[in-house]
Amino acid sequence: MKEELGSYNYEVLMNNKNAEECYMILKDKIATATDHHIPRKRIRPTNNPPWFSQEIKRLINARQHSYRRLKRYRTEPHRQEHIHACRATSQAMNFFPVKIAATWNQLPENIVSAATVNTFKNRLDKFWIMNPPSTTSH
Repeated sequence: MKEELGSYNYEVLMNNKNAEECYMILKDKIATATDHHIPRKRIRPTNNPPWFSQEIKRLINARQHSYRRLKRYRTEPHRQEHIHACRATSQAMNFFPVKIAATWNQLPENIVSAATVNTFKNRLDKFWIMNPPSTTSH
């Protein structure tokens, strides 16, 4: 943006112009440079990590549903249903599928070779904001 704004010959552009016209020219040049270099829409990160498949989302919803039923009815069958839903969700979320290896192999070297865990997490978050991972399940 600095280079683009510095490339204009302001003496020629503003020659024989009053203050209002000079202001409008400068305002237009800044707006043009801003449009070229600053994104208008903020890219929001998704709430779901890339390994959240449709199956895991379904299990999470089932777990939440069973919890609501347990809170409402407070019976042993509902407690058992909720325990089963929690175990199934936990097991699915802790499973390391082949898709994760493919995601890892596609990461840039500067992210993979981070010196600390926090550096890795920060770089990975920034990378995923700019390059949202595919969450489709196969």
